[in-house]
Amino acid sequence: MKYSLIIIFCLFLFNCKKKEIDALPPITQNGANTFGCLVNGSAWVSTGKPSSLSGKGMKTIEGGYQYDFKSDTIRRNVVLWATRNDGTTLIIFIRKVYKPGIYSFTQSNGTWPSSSVPLSYASFSDKSGLYITDVYHKGTLVITKADTINDTIAGTFAFEGYNYDTKQTISITNGRFDFLL
Repeated sequence: MKYSLIIIFCLFLFNCKKKEIDALPPITQNGANTFGCLVNGSAWVSTGKPSSLSGKGMKTIEGGYQYDFKSDTIRRNVVLWATRNDGTTLIIFIRKVYKPGIYSFTQSNGTWPSSSVPLSYASFSDKSGLYITDVYHKGTLVITKADTINDTIAGTFAFEGYNYDTKQTISITNGRFDFLL
C-alpha cells in the first residue's frame, strides 16, 4: 500500500509538469513570435501588456538586434523583452551574438537600458521585485538561429534569478523563443 501511494504521487507530479510544459509554445525557428518558459515550475507565456498611455496593448515580445556599443554599423547585441498581461516581464540581454551557439549569464552587472554597456544577463520581474542573474545565480541561452539580415532569432534558455531586496531566488526553465524582429 505504501509503495502504491508513492507511485501514484510520482505519476501525479510527472503529469502536472507535463501539462505545464505542454502549455508552452513549441520550439520553432521560423519567426513565429513566441516566448514562453516555466517559472518555478508554472507555465509563463508572453501575452503582451496593456498600455496605460494608448489604451492598446504592446506586442507580446519586443526587442531585436542592436548595434554594438563600439560600432554604429555592426549589429551584435540582442535584447529580448517579453511581457504578460499581469505585468510580469522577462528580459534577456546578450552581447556579441554572431552566430548560433551557447551563451552564459554568469557575471554581476547593470541592466539594459540603465547601464550603457551591460554584460549579458537575464531577469524576471513581478510584483515582488526584480530577479536577475549574477555571478552566483547563473543561466544559459542557446541560440539555434541568429539571422541579422532577416531579423530572426530563436533559441532556448534557463536561469536562476536573485532578488537582492527579498533575498529570494526564482527558477526559470524550459524557456524557448522565436522572434521575427
